[in-house]
Amino acid sequence: LVFNKVDLLKPAEVEKLRRRFGPDLMMSAKNRDHLDELRELIYSKLDLINIFLKEPTKTADMKIPLIMFRNCTTRDVCRKLHKDFENKFKFSRIWGPSAKFDGQRLMLKHRLKDGDVVELHMR
Repeated sequence: LVFNKVDLLKPAEVEKLRRRFGPDLMMSAKNRDHLDELRELIYSKLDLINIFLKEPTKTADMKIPLIMFRNCTTRDVCRKLHKDFENKFKFSRIWGPSAKFDGQRLMLKHRLKDGDVVELHMR
């Protein structure tokens, strides 16, 4: 539950709403108060993670993530990118929290974590 426009309320009214409804966040979009917290709350409630893609021999694009659901697999990434990627898949290399070591070669069933960098290799 998120309340917006709290900048229009008196502090006593804000506190009354907080006690009555227990919102996850009280914010003011107009004043840009708590916008970062709103984004984090949405990610958390929707159970989303950021996956970064890397082409072989190139550096990873860390500016534009592929947004996936938590507990997604390399197979899910292949399906989201292109319908033929799953069938042409050879292996993936993973850098990040879900890999035991950087550049680990993994298969379609591997579960990815937030912040992973994925390099897909196709036949």
